Formats: sequence, structure tokens, C-alpha cells
Amino acid sequence: MGDKLEYEAGQVKLDEKGMSRAGEGGLALRDGRWEVTEHGELILRRVDKGQHLDQFGMGRYGDGKVMWTSGGGGKVQDPILEFRTDGALTLRSHGGTGETLWDPVSYLSRYLPAPPHVPNPSDPSPPETWVSRAKLILQAKKPYLQIKNHQGNLVFSSSYDWTNQDGWIMAQGQWLAIAPAEIRGYEDSSSSAPQTPNNGSPRIPPRPGHEGGSHSGGGGGGGRFGRFVKDVSASLQERGVEMPSFVQQSFPNMSTPHDRPQSPSGGAPAVPPRPGGRPNSSATFLYFSPETCQLMLHSSPAGPTSPDPQNTHWAVPSTPVSPPPKEGSFVSFQGDGNVVMYAGGGVPWASMTNGERCADRLMLKANGEEGGPAFELRAKDGSLIFTSKQ
Repeated sequence: MGDKLEYEAGQVKLDEKGMSRAGEGGLALRDGRWEVTEHGELILRRVDKGQHLDQFGMGRYGDGKVMWTSGGGGKVQDPILEFRTDGALTLRSHGGTGETLWDPVSYLSRYLPAPPHVPNPSDPSPPETWVSRAKLILQAKKPYLQIKNHQGNLVFSSSYDWTNQDGWIMAQGQWLAIAPAEIRGYEDSSSSAPQTPNNGSPRIPPRPGHEGGSHSGGGGGGGRFGRFVKDVSASLQERGVEMPSFVQQSFPNMSTPHDRPQSPSGGAPAVPPRPGGRPNSSATFLYFSPETCQLMLHSSPAGPTSPDPQNTHWAVPSTPVSPPPKEGSFVSFQGDGNVVMYAGGGVPWASMTNGERCADRLMLKANGEEGGPAFELRAKDGSLIFTSKQ
């Protein structure tokens, strides 16, 4: 058993009995096992290595402390987890054709480029036809679950903190999405974890004609997560800001509230925000711009690679590098605790967090999260030594 499992899109399908395309017993790691429960949740269990071991030397399926859960509700029929060929990770009822119970990336659907056509992973294909695929990364330690799209950008992570020994790096042109806290799942569901991503908010009934059945795009149906996605979409639309002309000229890809899609379901009326919901749970991105050679934390409604001044929370260096290097630039969280940008043979920016107060951990916080949006560096004792909010 390894410490990490890495799958390409199309290679994962797991049911509540532990059967998958890899065989039986869930998705097993050296110290943990991924399972789907009858309550429609994906969980990571700490493997019990006591007296009762299965044929693989693992604790019995269904035994062991829950380390992380996607969140679940009541009992559902035949839940199936699938990492589809289009890069979506979906957990749905009725054998994968019913309501969407969890899909942590569908709220980004308007921003994500369509993946290239890929053959079925089981079909033989010559190397010259191979293309980059989305990846699902599973571990028994933080971050437990990550999803990267076919371009290598991080579109979901169960947590957004890295130590200075993790080798965190961003290349020029890359971006990552900081998922709203509501959909990142919960640690140790046996103690304090809420039972649903809605955190007890009133249920909003599904739109007529969208109960169960087969849905495209990953966020359909009347499931708990589907309703959250519709709430976020409605919130984004309601808070659309008409961009001044100079912004439109500077950022030609910037969309306005009039030309953005009005709903993820293709014209259906928007569902009003849930009472007591979090109004700032819009998409948050960290982007290393190749045009300006700046690392930018933003929540632009135009998407991850189109930051606009009004929704940019932090950018370093403070002014664009001129001329920006065409390639080879990257940002690294180094073992000495310093975050350093390397570009064109020089260092346009560094956090200067090494030395006596060495940064041990990098943390990213999203819109709507306490203290967010923010780029933070913390010492080993947890004390804050750098924040983008200064």
C-alpha cells in the first residue's frame, strides 16, 4: 500500500459496498481507506490494524475512525462516486443517475475550459494521441483530497495549507481555486462535524423537472450540493458590478452582469439565496499572471485568469514586472520558510519570512471564510507572521 493514490479522469467508480474499478475493499492507502457510505458521503477512515484484518492486511471494511467526510444526510439509495472523463468528481444516488449529493467543482463550471476529447481509459490508444487528463489525488493526510484539471490547475482541495517541506510551487500562468469552506468537507465526523454542507439552513425545494434523473454538468438535481451551487450562482449574479469603461479596455475578457450566464441550468429562474447563507461565498483564485508576472489573489467574476482591479485583494510585486519574462517564472514556498518569486533570472518579490521567524505553513483563505480572502504565512507555533491583508 502506498501513501498516495493518483487517478486520471475516468479511472474511479466506487459504490457503498467498497467495490471499485480497482477491485474490492474501497480505495486503500497504507494508513487509510476511502469509502462511500449509505448516507451519501465520501469518507476517509483510519485503517484499523488490530486483530480483525482482511485478505489485504487491512482492517475490515467499514471499521475505523473517520478522519474526513464530505458531509452526508439521511440514507440514500445506491450512492456512487465517479471521477468522470470530463474531470468532474460526482457522488450521486441511484447508481450514479440520481440526485447529486456532492460535486465540489461544479460551482466553477462557468470558468473551466472544456477538456479535450479523450478516449475511454480502457481503450488502447497510441502515445501520439495521449492528452493530459484531469487528476484525482487521495492521501491519508492533509490535504486529503485534491482535484486538478487537465491543464494542471488545482480546482479543489479539502484544505489549503502546506508546510515548508511540501514543495508548494506555482508556475507562470497557473492558478488555483480556493473552494468555499462549505464544500471542503469536515474532519472527524464522529465529533463536531456538521451532518450536511448546509450547516442546518432551511432546505430549498428543487426546481420542477429537476428531481433525480440524469443530469449533466455535475451540479444538477435537487441534492444538497446542487442547491448550494444554485445559491452561489444567484449570489454572484445579484452582486454583479457594472465595470467602468477603463476596466473593460484593460481586461477585454471581463464579462458584465448582462452577458454572464443567468443560471447554471440554462435559463431556469434563479433560486433566491438561502436565508442565513454566506453571502460572500464566491469563487476565490490565486493566479500567477504571465502578462504582468504578479501573484494575484482575486475573486473576479470573469474567472481565474481575468483578474479585475475591483476584485483583486492582493498582488505582488505591487506593480507589473516590465517587460514580463515570457517563460520559466515560478513562485516557491521554500524549505527555509521564504516564499520567493523567480523571474527572468531575478527575484521580483520575496516574503522575507525566513531567519528568526521562519514560516512553517502557507495558508489560503477564501471569500466568506473568517479572515478571508487571504494569503497567510504562519510560524510553527501557529502565530501569524505574514498576511496579504497588511
